[in-house]
Amino acid sequence: MVLAVVVFICALCCLVTRPAAPAARRRREQAAARRRLEHIRRDPAEVGPGDVESALAAAGIGPFDVALVMLHAERRMLSPLMLWSLIERFGARVTAIAVVAETSMGELAAHLMRDRTPDAEALAVFAAANGLSAAVCGSAADPGSSVRSTGHGPF
Repeated sequence: MVLAVVVFICALCCLVTRPAAPAARRRREQAAARRRLEHIRRDPAEVGPGDVESALAAAGIGPFDVALVMLHAERRMLSPLMLWSLIERFGARVTAIAVVAETSMGELAAHLMRDRTPDAEALAVFAAANGLSAAVCGSAADPGSSVRSTGHGPF
């Protein structure tokens, strides 16, 4: 009888504390992510591919698109520091579009040096052709969308 009561109390304790475990784990992971972000902002040379992937995912870019961005970056030998700098300066969406659209390393560096945002709307067409989702590319990549003249440029 005593054994049955002990087993019952242990089972009850496990059931009561179980929902708290995922929440506690999530809080620990969030705290670790915040510490890592603070560390990278203090010393950007420490940034790695996982940090870039996390930044892209945190901005709402889906796993397939994150993998595609990282694949294009690896093929073109773009360093995690370059990608991180682009994300910090221009945002994750613009960075993803520019990388998948195969903007050259020289052009990306020039955008960073001149603090000039890449033309995401124009690059989105190329990024979509290379497989980046419409959720990231936006309406510019939609073949059915109309192109409006802004009054700038030769047309």
